[in-house]
Amino acid sequence: MPEHPLGVLDPTILLRDYAELWIERRIKADISAIRSSRTNARHVAKALGGVRVAALERRHALALLEWVRPHYAPRTVHHIIGALRSMCSHAIDDHLLAVNPVHFRRGELPPLVDRPGWDRTRAYFDHLEVEYLLGSPRVPEASRVLYAVLFLVGVRIGEAAALRWRNYEPEYPPIGRLWVLRSWSREHMREGHTKTKIERPIPVHPTMARTLDRWRNERWPAHYGREPGPDDLIFPRVRTGRRRGELDHLLTTYEWQKLQTHLAEAGLRARRLNDGRKTFLTLAVADGARKDILRAATHCREGDIVSGYIETIWEQLADEVCKLRIHGEPEQLTLPLR
Repeated sequence: MPEHPLGVLDPTILLRDYAELWIERRIKADISAIRSSRTNARHVAKALGGVRVAALERRHALALLEWVRPHYAPRTVHHIIGALRSMCSHAIDDHLLAVNPVHFRRGELPPLVDRPGWDRTRAYFDHLEVEYLLGSPRVPEASRVLYAVLFLVGVRIGEAAALRWRNYEPEYPPIGRLWVLRSWSREHMREGHTKTKIERPIPVHPTMARTLDRWRNERWPAHYGREPGPDDLIFPRVRTGRRRGELDHLLTTYEWQKLQTHLAEAGLRARRLNDGRKTFLTLAVADGARKDILRAATHCREGDIVSGYIETIWEQLADEVCKLRIHGEPEQLTLPLR
């Protein structure tokens, strides 16, 4: 990448080279979703890579829009345009641009909707489906325990992959506590901070407590040949190859594939692992829980000033979590569910 002798970026730097620098900066800043950032940067470089950053104008942003619009869903188009906008913002700090040329008039960008055939409003599991995935003998027990954590406390799959037994406090009153401290990144292949960079405690739903206790006391030792220690992962995988037999973080892509298999066997439509968060909130609120209190278990505090002075009472949060009516006992269910 061309650089000025004094360390200042060369004003003739091309956008394809600057896109690589933008990715490097995002990695150093420990920003999540690096894989999607790389994909978006690749689209920008393919369309405008030969343009000097200092020469970027609004017409280039319009050209990128016209290049990607016919081939990608509207939401993806917004993400690609957003990557170019972010690069130009960095370029202002690097004294390559005076103003950000990526701006659009009303109606120029496509409406922010999902791809055809994908209905975001249905991206959750209902009570019957959760009961099946948590208790059916057709679903392997390791998967059932993972689904219990996803559906009954609303953690992200990366957060679940980083959970260790020391994070689980079954004796904490009134119903036990699970600390979400870290998240596993499949892109960086390491643990890092959570998406919001906030550590949060979550009350343990009674059904999840029974599932976790059985997993720790009986099934985890049977699966891995020894008793779990406080630093052991709750959901490890056994490595193969040169490090055969070692325990490591689960592969989220493989877990997604297993979920699709379990859903197909029950005659259910495909969904994502991270739909567990929406499932937890949707079903709990439907069962009478208050969403403003449940937010403390799944998200950071609201952004207004007053919220900074208000703490959610732990016992009240536990009461709201317990309103979710999931028992994990699907013996009476018959297939297909639909």
